[in-house]
Amino acid sequence: NSSLVSDAAASDTRRNPPQRVRPCSPAAPALCNSPLAEKGETMGSFQDGRWMLKAASQLAEHYRSKWESSQPLCIWPPGYQQAIERWQRLYQRARGRGWNGAARHCLRQLLSANVQLAVAVNAGQERLLVEERRQQQTIPSERMVVDELRSLASEFEQVAYDRQSQELVAVTEPITLDEVDLGPFEIRLQLNGIDKLCYRIVALDNRSARGSSRVSHSHVQDETLCEGDGHHAIAVALEEGRLGDFFLLVRQILRTYNSASAYVYLSDWDNVTCTDCGDSVVPSESSGCDRCEETLCESCCCLCDHCDATLCNQCREGCLGCDDRFCTNCLSACADCEEPCCPECLFEGRCPDCHTSYEESHEIDEDEVAPTEEPESPSTDQNETPCPTDIQPLCLGEAAVPA
Repeated sequence: NSSLVSDAAASDTRRNPPQRVRPCSPAAPALCNSPLAEKGETMGSFQDGRWMLKAASQLAEHYRSKWESSQPLCIWPPGYQQAIERWQRLYQRARGRGWNGAARHCLRQLLSANVQLAVAVNAGQERLLVEERRQQQTIPSERMVVDELRSLASEFEQVAYDRQSQELVAVTEPITLDEVDLGPFEIRLQLNGIDKLCYRIVALDNRSARGSSRVSHSHVQDETLCEGDGHHAIAVALEEGRLGDFFLLVRQILRTYNSASAYVYLSDWDNVTCTDCGDSVVPSESSGCDRCEETLCESCCCLCDHCDATLCNQCREGCLGCDDRFCTNCLSACADCEEPCCPECLFEGRCPDCHTSYEESHEIDEDEVAPTEEPESPSTDQNETPCPTDIQPLCLGEAAVPA
């Protein structure tokens, strides 16, 4: 009976082989209750080996295509030797024939060609050294990239592959510098832009500098890291496919504070920036504009002369009449010139100058329309007899008689 049972079990095993369970690497980071878990379906955890292989395959293909598409070696452009020989020949001919002006011109051109050749030789030497280092490198294979990713998973708390943005993501621990808690950061490497150093530093917590929301770290602005002296080491690590070294170098820079290259000093991290003068002040010594709500220091804070509102430089204007500063709500436009004027300086809706001009023009108009007395015309009496000395006209046949 036992033999029959064992034979039946063996045949059942052949028909339904047991499912092979892939053991999870103990170094693979879990994404439960992590910032990467909040990204949704776009994040592929390295706990699932498929995403590690997919990222490794994409990286290996990138390195291979970059190696195959390299430019041909050119020490210096052709034509330098021919130019030098030509000007040398022309110089000898001009000198032999006594053409001193032409000889001087040819000599200057010969010197210029030699300088250009020297510059080209130096540039070619640099290209040769780069090519020598390139020949000594090994094209990172898919296996090498997988090993780098596995070592990366053992160094960082969380590592994943963002399928939507095609980025390799590693999350640092919460970083604290000079007792300023900056929180954790994501180091996001663009897989298609390794040769261009395309990577971002994303703050997971909103703990940016109070005076500048663009600065999430003393050396990170707009998700761009100020690499400083580590720029060359980071570039070489990516060029050689040492992804683990790249992420470790970036994390080390994030753990370090250098006041000489800081976007915002840690001592001023919680300070606010005055909008008018740009100085950094503690929040207790600042105030806000009542109109635009911008931050102001005590030196730049001004009051409206009419309503005592706190104003910044952009929200206050001068009165045309008294030159005092007021808020825009306390000023009215002149009815004639439309210039701002305070209530005390307005006369019938006009500024002092326009009001004076209006009164003068009004007085002139009154003078022009005032009635004038006409002189009385002399009255003639119908019964008045004509003066006997009046001269009468001559008639036909009459002669003039002297009086």
